Amino acid sequence: MNPVLLPMMLACGQYVPAGTVLGGSTVEVSLTTLEELADASTLRLYAFDSLMRQHTDPMDITGGQMRGVDYTTMLESAEARMAVSDTLAQLGTVDPSGLSDADERLAYWLNLYNAWTIQAVLDELEADPDWGGVSEPKNTFDLFSREMVQVGGLSLSLNMLEHGVIRGHAESVESYTDSDEVQSQVWTWHAETWPDGQIDARIHMGLNCASQGCPDILDGAFQGDMVWDQLDEAAVGYVSHPGKGAGPNGISQLFNWFSGDFDGSHGGAQGFVSAYREGGDSDVDYSTSLDYSWELNRAN
Repeated sequence: MNPVLLPMMLACGQYVPAGTVLGGSTVEVSLTTLEELADASTLRLYAFDSLMRQHTDPMDITGGQMRGVDYTTMLESAEARMAVSDTLAQLGTVDPSGLSDADERLAYWLNLYNAWTIQAVLDELEADPDWGGVSEPKNTFDLFSREMVQVGGLSLSLNMLEHGVIRGHAESVESYTDSDEVQSQVWTWHAETWPDGQIDARIHMGLNCASQGCPDILDGAFQGDMVWDQLDEAAVGYVSHPGKGAGPNGISQLFNWFSGDFDGSHGGAQGFVSAYREGGDSDVDYSTSLDYSWELNRAN
């Protein structure tokens, strides 16, 4: 049996046996039914985890290294494209409200955002191999406003997912949709993810906008029981990168764009950077913003 295909069949902790005929022989594998996926309480997303481990690589940018995505190989690999599609289908079938706790739900939303971003980038590159990144065409960033994310029977945009479900930004929710049904569901999902009502700015370390200025995409899938450790590691990596996170030439514009988030959970940009930057922040210029690169985080 193809070892790449087996993980695609596994999504949660509940499986039923099934016989699969491959190459003239029958192999016993474990398949998850749609009903079981809808009732899943934990997720592991083995296919997506394997995909990100196999198709992300270090690359040099100003001031240090970052982790880029090998979109070219993904496009050329039937297994990789299937893994992305399978992940999106699995995530779209799961009821996020039925996940075991807030950490599982946060991991779910982060994976959903990143997986759909990858799918959107692959679609763009398939249509135009020279596509330069999410700011095209002409800085419209329309990739983030397309209602392509399928979850709970609704179609959401990446903007609604990030700023509505994850951040709970009221003005964004109202500006992205006038549907009472969508708004109500978004607020329900947000409240279930943040039961104490306070978001944590570390979420910005886990949302990858397919651009070099973003925090690096995770080399795997977020897991509910490890999500905060994973976000801590991402935070260290980002603010320790002087070319895009924090350093003598300034700090990332993320700290300005989402200042309220960082103020609420870490007392502002300086509190966040000082908490996570390797070697301390004595050399960081907090008065200046670094240029934010929207160039595609393409590994090759």
